[in-house]
Amino acid sequence: MSSGLAYVETLFENIHMTYIKDNILIIRQNGVADNIYKIKLSDHFVPADINKNYNEEEDDDEEEEELHDPLSNFDIINIINTNQSDEDNISLQILCTSILETIRFIDPQLSSLMIQLPSKLFSNIENKHDRLMELLSYINKLVI
Repeated sequence: MSSGLAYVETLFENIHMTYIKDNILIIRQNGVADNIYKIKLSDHFVPADINKNYNEEEDDDEEEEELHDPLSNFDIINIINTNQSDEDNISLQILCTSILETIRFIDPQLSSLMIQLPSKLFSNIENKHDRLMELLSYINKLVI
């Protein structure tokens, strides 16, 4: 009996996505996917505390909590990275971590994923946040 990898392909506008379960996500824009990132949960992963009670009164003498950088929960390795602006690179890294978290919502066992993306995914786009949300909605429809 042989077992194969489960994969799904789909097309949204000019974005073509291929997801190989628990292994790799390839996002091509107009046939191009020239960056590869390896994303994994870091050893010092700090989950968000959604049960925290924010209505408690705080003393003025207490120290304020440090703001936690969400990207610090992930180790992001650029395997292949073309030249791009720092702003685009940060947008791609946020997209990668968001993709991993989106897929982990459905498959909590997933701890790493290789993601291949086009370097121009966020270039010449006025609202990068809207683009990020649009791509994540495609990921939700794509994931097995």
